Amino acid sequence: MGPKGSWTPFHVDVFRSHSWSANICGCKKWLIYPPGQEKYLTDRLGNLAYDITSSDINDQQQFPDFEKASKPITVIQREGEVIFVPSGWHHQVMNLEDTISINHNWTNACGILKMWEHLQSELVKVGRRSRVISTTGSLSNHDGDSIENGNEENKLRAGSLCTQRQSSKKSTRLCVKIACYVEM
Repeated sequence: MGPKGSWTPFHVDVFRSHSWSANICGCKKWLIYPPGQEKYLTDRLGNLAYDITSSDINDQQQFPDFEKASKPITVIQREGEVIFVPSGWHHQVMNLEDTISINHNWTNACGILKMWEHLQSELVKVGRRSRVISTTGSLSNHDGDSIENGNEENKLRAGSLCTQRQSSKKSTRLCVKIACYVEM
C-alpha cells in the first residue's frame, strides 16, 4: 500500500527471486532493466544507483557508464493488472495514484542456483568488508558435524560444504541448507 508519489529505490528482488505484483487499486509506473544493464547504472564506487529518475544519474563524473545503458522498459500498471518480474531484472517503481497491490517473491528449481550463488557472493562481500567477525557458537550440518564459525575462512568452508552436497541432493534439501547457511 502506498500513497500517490511514493516509490521504491532502484533494486533487484531479494535473493535473486522472481516476483509478481497485482494491483488491487491505483496505478504504478515501472522502470525495468534486463540483466547486465545494472553494471552501467552504478556510480564510480560501484554502488547501484538509488534513483534512476534523478538528474544525478546524468553526471558522468558520478555515473561514468550511464550513457552505455539501454533505455528502461517502461510499464504502466493499472488496477486489476499483474506484472511478472523475472529473477535478476532491476527495477524502480513509482505510485502514480494511491495504490494497493499484492506482491510475492518466489523461486523455483531453475532459480535456486541463482539464489545460492547470490548468497555465496554476498557472504564473500561481507567477509571482505569485515575481516574481523565476532561471533560465538557453531553451525552443524545435517549430518551432525560441527563447523566453527568464528572467522571468514570457516564461514566460507561452511558454504562450500553445502555446495559440495548440492550436487548429490535434491533441491528441497538444498533449500534447507541455504536456510542454515543464512543463519551463520
